[in-house]
Amino acid sequence: MTVYGQGVVENNFDPETFKNKAAEEINAKIQGQIEEWLDSGYGSAEDIVMEQTYWKDMLAQYEAWGIDPEETPTDYFNKAKEIYTNIKEDPDYDPKADLSGRLQDMIKTRVENEIGNAFDSVIDKESQQIYSDLQGLYNHANAKILKIAEGLEKIGEWDEEAPDFESKLEAEVRNWGFKGPIADFVGDMDNIYTQVNDQYGTQINMAGNLISLLNEDDPTGRIEGLFEFGANYGGEIPILGDIVANLFEVGKELLAAAKRAGGILERNYGQGCMNNQGEYNSLTTKKKQFRDKFPNVVSACPLSYSISSGPYYHIYEENKNLYFYFNKSWHGAPATSGKNGADDVWAIIQWLRRIGNENYYDLATIYSIYVKEPGFAKYREQINEKASAIQQGVRNSLQNISYCNDADLEKYLFDDIDLNWIRRLLGNDQLDFSRAKTFDDGLIEQMEDQLLENRYFRAGASNNLNQLDAIIEKLKKNIPVYFNGRVISSGTQKPLEGATVTPPFPSLVMFTGDNCRKLTTDENGRYSFYMRMDPDQYRRVGILTSYEGVSTTPEFELELPSRTYYQFTLRIDLGEEEELIEQEKCEEKEGYVWDSENQICVADVACEVENTVKVLNEAKTGYICDCASPNKWNEDQTQCLTPEQQAVSETDSVPTDTSCTEPFTAWNSATETCDCIEGYTRNDQGICVPDDAEIPEGQATLTVSPSSVRIDVSEEVSFQVTYTDSTGESFDVTQEVSPQPFFPGKEGVHQKTFTYRGVSASAIVAVGGCADPNAEEIDGDCQCKEGFSPDFQGNCQPEGDVFTAISIDPAEQTIGVGDNPGFVVIGVNALGETLDITNRVSLSGASGIGDVSGTFTISATIQGLSAEAQVNVNECGDPNAELNTTTGNCDCKDGYLPDENGKCVSDEELKEELEEEALEECENLATLASEYSSVIGQINSFQSDYIGFKNRFLKEVNDRASDLCQNQMAAFAYAQALSAYENLRGSIDQGKELYFQLSYLSQCPSYEAETGQYNLGSYDLNALLDQISGQESSLAEMNSRIKENGCNEEDIADIGRTVVDSDKDPELISMGGTGNELSGDGKDNDGEGQEDEIPVSAEPGYNVTIVIYDSGSAKDDVFSLYISGAGDFGTTPEGGLRTYPMQLPPGDYVASVSVLEDGGNVGTYTINIFVNGMSVFSTSNNTDEGVTDSFNFSVN
Repeated sequence: MTVYGQGVVENNFDPETFKNKAAEEINAKIQGQIEEWLDSGYGSAEDIVMEQTYWKDMLAQYEAWGIDPEETPTDYFNKAKEIYTNIKEDPDYDPKADLSGRLQDMIKTRVENEIGNAFDSVIDKESQQIYSDLQGLYNHANAKILKIAEGLEKIGEWDEEAPDFESKLEAEVRNWGFKGPIADFVGDMDNIYTQVNDQYGTQINMAGNLISLLNEDDPTGRIEGLFEFGANYGGEIPILGDIVANLFEVGKELLAAAKRAGGILERNYGQGCMNNQGEYNSLTTKKKQFRDKFPNVVSACPLSYSISSGPYYHIYEENKNLYFYFNKSWHGAPATSGKNGADDVWAIIQWLRRIGNENYYDLATIYSIYVKEPGFAKYREQINEKASAIQQGVRNSLQNISYCNDADLEKYLFDDIDLNWIRRLLGNDQLDFSRAKTFDDGLIEQMEDQLLENRYFRAGASNNLNQLDAIIEKLKKNIPVYFNGRVISSGTQKPLEGATVTPPFPSLVMFTGDNCRKLTTDENGRYSFYMRMDPDQYRRVGILTSYEGVSTTPEFELELPSRTYYQFTLRIDLGEEEELIEQEKCEEKEGYVWDSENQICVADVACEVENTVKVLNEAKTGYICDCASPNKWNEDQTQCLTPEQQAVSETDSVPTDTSCTEPFTAWNSATETCDCIEGYTRNDQGICVPDDAEIPEGQATLTVSPSSVRIDVSEEVSFQVTYTDSTGESFDVTQEVSPQPFFPGKEGVHQKTFTYRGVSASAIVAVGGCADPNAEEIDGDCQCKEGFSPDFQGNCQPEGDVFTAISIDPAEQTIGVGDNPGFVVIGVNALGETLDITNRVSLSGASGIGDVSGTFTISATIQGLSAEAQVNVNECGDPNAELNTTTGNCDCKDGYLPDENGKCVSDEELKEELEEEALEECENLATLASEYSSVIGQINSFQSDYIGFKNRFLKEVNDRASDLCQNQMAAFAYAQALSAYENLRGSIDQGKELYFQLSYLSQCPSYEAETGQYNLGSYDLNALLDQISGQESSLAEMNSRIKENGCNEEDIADIGRTVVDSDKDPELISMGGTGNELSGDGKDNDGEGQEDEIPVSAEPGYNVTIVIYDSGSAKDDVFSLYISGAGDFGTTPEGGLRTYPMQLPPGDYVASVSVLEDGGNVGTYTINIFVNGMSVFSTSNNTDEGVTDSFNFSVN
């Protein structure tokens, strides 16, 4: 059959081509999915191949391809398991490789070679049925189109003006096989493509707009939309491929034939722009409705003119005003600055498709989203911008603290920064700690999708951009700031070990691990801590530093937020006390003694060689053993020789037949030369050195300076020889080994060797040349080569190792007796770099400083450079204090009082200081009040926990049929009671501290306003102490009952800490486990003859008791309780009951119950409120997850 000159349309549907294409496409997708999982670390490799759930989820998307996700996965699972087992048996398998390297490559290779083959057999079987069904549909549709094409060719030859034209047209259309009015003449086409879309929706996912197109009133619109879609996208549709493209290309030609036939369909059924012109407008209800509703519109044309697909045929535009046609009526959407017209519509549809919303082509859905302000694209852009700001803020905050304690980091992210809000937004399982730390781009996309869904699909949902702004603001106001440095004595500059550093705002201190918080200094005086700080609030801080009863609070300027790392040296003036403290610490130090003559602490030594005595080494760091005068060491330092022994030794050492002047040599008559004595061998320089020439660590060394030198023939050179013993003490032995200058007298390179106490060293003397290998002769003079500089001895050294200046920081300090000075030696090298060279210099005068009061000088030397610092040591370290000889403490002098830092100041100064500080602290009043209210809530929560566990324990103790020593429930209750008690103590200690701080601020003008909102007036110090006092007595009662039963408290606690199975809720068990009645389960849990009752009553000793429990049939709900003015009281156990006892002052309160988890259905709970032992309120509610119910009650 010829279609308007285009040839015969053949049915070229080839089943083999179809099957091969299906197999190829599914295999590629499956393999790609597995490799993507491996690359992205989706679980472990073993998870992927050993867990059937992964296979089922993966294959579910291919159900429309003929793959059954419920039955098929077993085949693939078995194949994958077999592959993985083989991999594990491979000798190259590395179980630690996880998802990287060799293991990943092996899995990918096996997937490509074997898993793909497993799919081929399934596809081969399933594709036959798909082919059979699809071929029938194709043939039906193709035949229908060919018949229409023939008819249109015929109609094109008719006279439109003929009186019988309309009747002939209708008869012809009916001949095509259509029934009913001509306006419905594509009804059969509707059915055909509906079947295709329903059965093969996944394969032709881009054809999702077919239904909406075929519902178009204008038949020309339906045909045009349908065939234009096919021509554009048919070639990309999975499986159908060219088959569908072929089908739709025929359709395009059909449309062209219709237009060549004189535009009959368009003119008779009304297609095109909406306007108030044209002879056919009155023929369509759609156009008439538009004209009546929007009479001022000149011409609104469909968006399909530029986009050509889907619902765009039913959206019209004029001057960026949009008009939507759905449900047989028109809906206007005026242009605004926030809307982008067609761009917004396109973005909405793409987003709906991406999130899997089946209404992505539903005009009513698109319209409801489009009309909201701001426009969709703009709102999404704002979300992305703010989420990206949060991502950057989190990453910036964590870049220096990621190594700190994970639990503290998690608290910082989820509580302080409130990423908990994002966790609640996405669902608890979507944002864990590890993902929060990385804050990947996928998380931003999830946030974007969820916020958009909340805004457009939840009734009454608010704009959540303010929540994102709040998180951004918290990131800006909770910047982790690092403080570190050393605590030293201001007198001696020695580091102070064991000093206590108190951050200025304890509530802002972050982290608990030693690697990120060190508030007690180590042996080097080091401290460190992080604080989360608001740059707008904190410009200056004072750090309280205490040591041995002496305190100081130096203040420092901050440069937030540009600088978040600070290193401060904290100096404490210990005064005359420093010497006493130093002496006491020395006596406690093993291997050290106090040198009373020099007032220093030195290393002790035991002298076992006869005629030796202990003497202080030159550096004054310890004792060494030396010969008592007039005795002297023998050559190998093993014996102290008396004068008589020295004379004999000298006589014996003189050769009779020749003179061997070199050390450790003797005349060899056989060779007539001076040879090395036994145990010595000549080295490369011809020097006799011990056979084991390499000096082990800790043994003595000898150094010569200069080690190399150049002189003229007429010159001589002098050397300085330094001996360093095994203790590290160094002293000058030049006069003992070479009292005379060295005079070579002839050109060449000469070696001068020195030996002292069995240790040798050499120097090179170049006569007439450059002795230094790092020097070169220029114009007759030796100069250092490039990159080298002369040191103080003239030797050429690398520029970075040659120092031009040194200094000691601080140059002056004051410390107390018993303290050590802390200082740093700073060196400037030839490159201009400033370096810490404390460990490279020779120090003198530093040992023993702080033992007694006085003024001392510390000296540092290196490369001929020296620097000095002064250390003042006094008893108290405060000019306005004096030592109390009775108590041994430093007391303020008459007329002076200690301020908060322990410094003695006059009465007037103290008054002014306190008034000034009080005004500054008033700024913190609101924060302190909020913190105090939060702590009170914690106390009440821990109190409630403790009472519940205590009561459970006593119930078990009173059960005479039970052996308490073996009663695991009693052990668990006891262990949990101990834990709750410790938490309670900690919170009360924190509460006491905050109470004192608030009391100190009671004179602030805003005190009543700030504290009144939290109803803090009744929570005084006595109330806090009473709570812990009451629990101390009840804890003692529990311990007494344990002893009465012959048990050990520690053993019971140990049993209790391990008794709970991992799959049980400890809180539910603590409330009685299965021995506690649960409503709705139809069981008599406690065996007393009644079912499902929940016996609740007021807790004795408290004026308010609130009981909340899950009263639904499915025990899977979790609720939380918050009391206005009293704080958060914690959550109920999943599916269980919790009693909240509390002591509240008279007043009006609101109890807020939030549904945290509803088990996927609805949260069903019952609440009972008791006041002064009487039930004043009780109700049961069904509430959705995330919703809070509030109930008012009063306390008289």
